[in-house]
Amino acid sequence: MLAVGHSSAATLALRFGAEDPRVDAIVAFNAVTDVEAHVGASTLAAVAPVAPGAAEALRASSPLQHVDQLRAKPVFLFHSVED
Repeated sequence: MLAVGHSSAATLALRFGAEDPRVDAIVAFNAVTDVEAHVGASTLAAVAPVAPGAAEALRASSPLQHVDQLRAKPVFLFHSVED
């Protein structure tokens, strides 16, 4: 199976591909690879009182946290300055 996505779907393709053994390869166009940094510390701080654990959930959802699993599969990661 091939996981493919663009933008937020590319981030999901990387995350899904890292975890699901049925995925043989991943193609990601303009993915956010560090979700926590993309969202920003000020946004995380603002969300924390109403959504406890949101920062941890975002960190866990970030493909950056799953590099070891991603290294085990072919990954085509396309990045550009403007999405």
